[in-house]
Amino acid sequence: MQNQLIPLKDRWLALLLAWLVPGAGHFYQGRLFKGAVYSVCILGLFLTGLAMADWSTVNPPDFSQRFSDNKVLMLKYGAQMGVGAPGLWGIAQSRRFYSEDNHRLTSISSPMTSNFEGWYLPYGSKQNDFHSIIYKFDSADDDFKLKTPIEDGDKVPAAGTLELKPIQLASGPSIEAHFQGKINGEDFNGALGRVSIEKPVRSSSERLILVAVEDPQTQRYLGTLVASMPRPLWNHVCSPILSGEEHRMHGKYGNYLEIWSVCTWIAGLLNLLAMADAFYGPAYGYGDKPSTSNPNPPPPGPAPAT
Repeated sequence: MQNQLIPLKDRWLALLLAWLVPGAGHFYQGRLFKGAVYSVCILGLFLTGLAMADWSTVNPPDFSQRFSDNKVLMLKYGAQMGVGAPGLWGIAQSRRFYSEDNHRLTSISSPMTSNFEGWYLPYGSKQNDFHSIIYKFDSADDDFKLKTPIEDGDKVPAAGTLELKPIQLASGPSIEAHFQGKINGEDFNGALGRVSIEKPVRSSSERLILVAVEDPQTQRYLGTLVASMPRPLWNHVCSPILSGEEHRMHGKYGNYLEIWSVCTWIAGLLNLLAMADAFYGPAYGYGDKPSTSNPNPPPPGPAPAT
């Protein structure tokens, strides 16, 4: 039942605002206290569940597929869509992730510099060429910091500063790489060879970079430097999670991952109640409606003369 005692203004606009940002519809109606409660509680619950799992509990599906092919993921994401703007960002991330433009890069538009601790994979009997190593990492579909497709005995520690600059070659745009640091405890300071940078949009907060180390005199391939750079927040928050990454997250967080996911679902469903409150106003039961009669009637006048 709609409460006529509270000015709800444009109820459809309030409903839209309440969905886009929890509490915004109530702020628009001047219901500041209730708006603050909805905003803090619903957004706080949603962002807590999202942040505790490396900003990866929102897993938007591939919308080019049929609903029946991915109905469980669709239903999970549907509950998270109740929060509004974060859900809309998941749709944008899904389109970006599955787009043809989201691929490994061999050229960049501006310089990149990062300090890192990674590995050097020397070329030997167990290692193939640079492109084969790229294929192994892509096929692993995992966070290279926690697990790699390369056997532990084949890699040695490397740490330092990696600088990447865009250059123009006769064959087209490319990347110039320079590394200064230590490889297996020995100092290294020099230019490197071919560079392959992981696709921009992915759920991992680190962006994998593979650099071919070549002999400066003979250009002979010596091995591969495995480094990383931080991925911008807008390129990994609410990005789709592939199966290998999901298994890795379950191994890292255990049952807590499900708890944090449920937090985001509950937040989305709670916001549906907040939207109803913004549209209809607060509910009340029969007998609760304030009386419209004057609680202080005027005193009776003098008795008529007889």
